[in-house]
Parts: sequence; structure tokens; C-alpha cells
Amino acid sequence: SVTVTGANGCTASDQIVINSTVGTGQVNAANLSVYPNPATDNITVAGLDAASGALVLSVTELQGREVFRRNCPAGSRGPLLIPTSSWAEGTYVLRIAGDGLDSRRTIMVSHR
Repeated sequence: SVTVTGANGCTASDQIVINSTVGTGQVNAANLSVYPNPATDNITVAGLDAASGALVLSVTELQGREVFRRNCPAGSRGPLLIPTSSWAEGTYVLRIAGDGLDSRRTIMVSHR
């Protein structure tokens, strides 16, 4: 409960109640699987099917340039294949965000 008193002595009170359910239908970062790492042609991201809301997957170079982005609407999941054959060899950051999750994984690309 919050009470505010103005300069003229008038007061106003209000109460805010927040009801929230945590954990139902959300992706758990521990259940995410990203393989193979290092990758040559593709990376598979598995464990997204538990999400009940939309997710955004993005991959950036260490310099910050985004090389991949996919919006995944709710209910359209399964293992996701990310093509890496056109990327330069090096280190990238995979970010999976949405549905109560903001997870980052470091991935390597090697064409040898």
C-alpha cells in the first residue's frame, strides 16, 4: 500500500497486487542444447519446444554484427537448424530471448 500526501495536506492511497505464475511453459536454459560446437556447416538448437511464447534467436560476431536472426512464434518449435557454411571461421554469440528467457551461448565455426 502506498499513501501520498500533497502540499495542501490531502492524501491518496492505493494498493497494487501482482499475481504471477513462474516456470509454466517456459524454456529452461539448462535444457537448451547447441551442437555441434565447433560447427562447420550447421548448428542445431534443441530444447526450444517447452516455450509457450515467442522466441527470437540471433547470432552475432564478436564485433557485434548480426549474421542470423529468426523469430519463432509460439507453437512452431522443434530442433532449429542454423546454417553456418557461409560464415567466416571464428567465435559467435547465440542469443535466445523471449518467454522469460535471455540466454547466450558462445559458438565456434571452423571449416577445416
